[in-house]
Amino acid sequence: MLLHSTILRLLSGRLDKLAQNHFFSKNLSEYVAELQALLSKLRADYRDGASSALPPDALQLVVESIWRATQYLAGSTSNRVPYELVFALRNSLIDWGLDDCVVTTSLLQSSEFLCERVHSAPNDPIEQLLETKMKFELVQIALPEIFQHTPLFCTPLYHEIGHYVEERKRLVTGALTSNDQAWLECLPDAAYVNGIDDRTKRRKVALNLITEHFCDTFAASYVGSAACFYIEEWAPDQPANDTHPSTMARIAVIEEFLNEGHGDFINMLQNTALDNAGKPLLIKRFDEPEVEKFYSDSRPCEITSIAQMHGVFPAALKQLKSSIADPAKRRAFPNDDDLILAVNDLTEKSIRNFMIRNAWDEPLDQA
Repeated sequence: MLLHSTILRLLSGRLDKLAQNHFFSKNLSEYVAELQALLSKLRADYRDGASSALPPDALQLVVESIWRATQYLAGSTSNRVPYELVFALRNSLIDWGLDDCVVTTSLLQSSEFLCERVHSAPNDPIEQLLETKMKFELVQIALPEIFQHTPLFCTPLYHEIGHYVEERKRLVTGALTSNDQAWLECLPDAAYVNGIDDRTKRRKVALNLITEHFCDTFAASYVGSAACFYIEEWAPDQPANDTHPSTMARIAVIEEFLNEGHGDFINMLQNTALDNAGKPLLIKRFDEPEVEKFYSDSRPCEITSIAQMHGVFPAALKQLKSSIADPAKRRAFPNDDDLILAVNDLTEKSIRNFMIRNAWDEPLDQA
């Protein structure tokens, strides 16, 4: 057990160092403290040969989950982290009753946005193997490092948070199980899915595609038309495959949801999650502020509500596109690159000012 003992010691040291970082919120500090206490107990068990010591295979699962989590915990201590985005994502989780979540981040050297699977966080193996209930759930998101200060290009994170919500609550999985034929009858790209001969694979692919549409619609419920931006720009002609719908179908579903011309498929998506009164949780939750009068004078926008905080993303993106198309609106930014950076910077500052006005002691006070 020499290797395990060494890893436990090194991980304990890493967590001790992370716990000293002032960027952590109160909730995140509590989470790290729980992990510290857990590792201390595991080390003591193996040092003393306690009967409660985990068998090697179980210990490995726990250790690997904590080890992996430290990447995201370390990322959340950096002043490179887009705290404004994390603040916005945290508020979307609250809307779905997930107040027990803390959001951690990591930066990637790739074009990917991702949210780690729910079971990959330490909570799952700790609760199953050690029978210890942790106070908070860890949400682990990652984004391209080059976009760390360009929030308008990071709206795919809303889609990724949608994956966390869907998996945590098993919304699409439950809905497909109870009525799979109805889903297949109205699913965009149904021709692709129905062309799969094997029934088990066909159902799995349908689940994948419906889940992606749910997450796209989840994103659109917070950032409106900005949910289409990255899809249109990065994969404009992507056909349907076993994991994702076609770009055309994704855009069509988002636009149908935003235009409130809800057909059978949107209605079924909305019925995957209802509140206590039987009303859909998947609804528009944004209000676009008037950014032009502020941004045209190089001032942050005055955001007055959580809905406007989400809505500043589509509003700013529309302002950016409009200014690129009409040089008369650029004023001090004749160069496209300078204009893009300026609008992103003003959007970041707009959200930060809103956070400050709402008495947030630290950027991630609750996240």
